Amino acid sequence: MKKFHFSLQRVLRIKEIIEDQKKEALQTAYQKRETEKKQLDKLLVYKNELMYNLQAQRVEPTKIYQINHYYNYLDTLEGLIENQRARLNEAEKNLSAARDAWVEAKKEKKVLEKLKEKQKQKFDKEMLAHEQKILDDMSVQLSYPR
Repeated sequence: MKKFHFSLQRVLRIKEIIEDQKKEALQTAYQKRETEKKQLDKLLVYKNELMYNLQAQRVEPTKIYQINHYYNYLDTLEGLIENQRARLNEAEKNLSAARDAWVEAKKEKKVLEKLKEKQKQKFDKEMLAHEQKILDDMSVQLSYPR
């Protein structure tokens, strides 16, 4: 009996490889976004600690240059936070693009899988009809001896 052969099997395999690559890229983009988010969280926590220390300095008598130093550092920290927010936004855009690419690759693979399944069902149906014809021919030959 003849075996089923999907003529686009190589294309399907390539689509599977592409989907796997897109999935890995998605995971990498997700990890990058998480790293950027953690870095932003660290900076925000550090800023809050700095603000708390600055408030504590106001209660006690301190020198003006120390307070000036806090404010200068706070300005620098604000700049770092803004830069980190921009990096986080970029990482989120990359994550979204990677997710879209993975979904598209998954759809393309799914189309070929459905085509393969339909062709397999058609092949099975034809083979069943062919086997039935052979059985019918054999039963006719056995029923009418020569």
